[in-house]
Amino acid sequence: MNRFMAVDVERIQSNPDQPGQHIANIYLLGRWQPVRSFPVAVDCTGHRRAALVEGADFDASGSVAGAAWTDVPDTDPVLAATCARG
Repeated sequence: MNRFMAVDVERIQSNPDQPGQHIANIYLLGRWQPVRSFPVAVDCTGHRRAALVEGADFDASGSVAGAAWTDVPDTDPVLAATCARG
């Protein structure tokens, strides 16, 4: 194995205005590569997630805006780890 992804489950943030949605930091670790990280919005009830990168923001209601949501199965490791702790 040359690389893996980790979810920082100790710093998951919940969105009180959007029940079931959380923000978690994802870390990408690769052999002989610098560690990279980025925040991800996870929708536990909708089984989807979105990387919060350039262009992503929050609207007045606290919803994620400008991010591309990806539908994932309930067995998705990022969804499972975030929703179990969020």
